[in-house]
Amino acid sequence: MSDHVSSRFTHRTGLAAAHRLGLAACVGLIWVCGIPIGCGKTPQTVKPSLRFPTTLDTAPPEPPDTTAAVNTVPNPYASIPSHLFVHRLAFQLGDPKIEVALAALEEVDLPESQRELWRRNGLRLSRLDRDQLPLMLANLPTALRRDMTTLQTREHYAPIRLIDRVRAILNVRVTESDGATQDHRLARGRLQMQMRVLAPLEDPTGPPLMDLLPHHYGLSASLLPRDPEDHGLDGTTFDSLQIQHPMAAEDVWLVWADPPAINQSDQQPMALGRAMLAAQRGNMPLQTVLIIMFAQ
Repeated sequence: MSDHVSSRFTHRTGLAAAHRLGLAACVGLIWVCGIPIGCGKTPQTVKPSLRFPTTLDTAPPEPPDTTAAVNTVPNPYASIPSHLFVHRLAFQLGDPKIEVALAALEEVDLPESQRELWRRNGLRLSRLDRDQLPLMLANLPTALRRDMTTLQTREHYAPIRLIDRVRAILNVRVTESDGATQDHRLARGRLQMQMRVLAPLEDPTGPPLMDLLPHHYGLSASLLPRDPEDHGLDGTTFDSLQIQHPMAAEDVWLVWADPPAINQSDQQPMALGRAMLAAQRGNMPLQTVLIIMFAQ
């Protein structure tokens, strides 16, 4: 009896030990393989987490830097002096020294048709080298009036006033290129020479273009907003007498007029150039000479 019990106890004890040994081996295998699941089960696959696009992913690329390209655009006025000096000298009308000194000057090489048109309207345009200016001024009589205007070289017109105020009706005659004449009655306003400097287009290294435009300014009423440059040209611009011609940096230009007869009546039409630059002004008959040069 005791032997039977002992053998049965031994058998159960052996089975329990074998069971414990197998369980320990299975746990050891799981530990070695690093599989976090129970023994005998199929390993599960870990799904990756989903990521939605953000604004950083969908934002457009940065635009290219165009600063360098903009800075490389050439400035057409870079090689042109920044300022223009305009001297206005007034002398006694009819002084023979004035006529002799101005007649000896070389005329600007305008096209012959343009030069002749200015002559018909009493205007002259002469030139000399800058280093010759002191000698020329020494040969002139003492100016009764003198002033200087400094203009910026730009593509917009700037006025040089010749008669600040037309006090009475001024009758002027303009001769066109075809020989036809037009009479104008100028009341009030002011007579002036519009000037501007244009950059050379065909040859950037060439001399700039000097633009001269005779003008009678008269205020025009308008209820609409206007550009100041357009407002400055109110009145009458004498476009047929406009000049655009190259002017070298070392050149000096002189704008002057043939003096009219001193006994000419204000009621008689006078050539435009003579009315602007050489005419009887009350008790003081004056002849005005414009001297134009670039700043250096």
